[in-house]
Amino acid sequence: MAKTLEDKIDEFGIEELLEEEKKHDTKECCHKCFIPLIEVRKTNWDKLSQTSRLTCPECGYTKNLKKTNLN
Repeated sequence: MAKTLEDKIDEFGIEELLEEEKKHDTKECCHKCFIPLIEVRKTNWDKLSQTSRLTCPECGYTKNLKKTNLN
């Protein structure tokens, strides 16, 4: 029995993935690849600081966004 498109969407949870991407949408593109940058957070638990940066998933271009001290 062939699956319909709606069955495949439900099976893979595509709607949830799209909603998750919308939450982290940065609206900035890589200057090389012209694809949207994703936000990556790294936490240094020794110094209690967190660095957020925008990264291109294709070429690895990074752009520092902000540093935050955790208290």
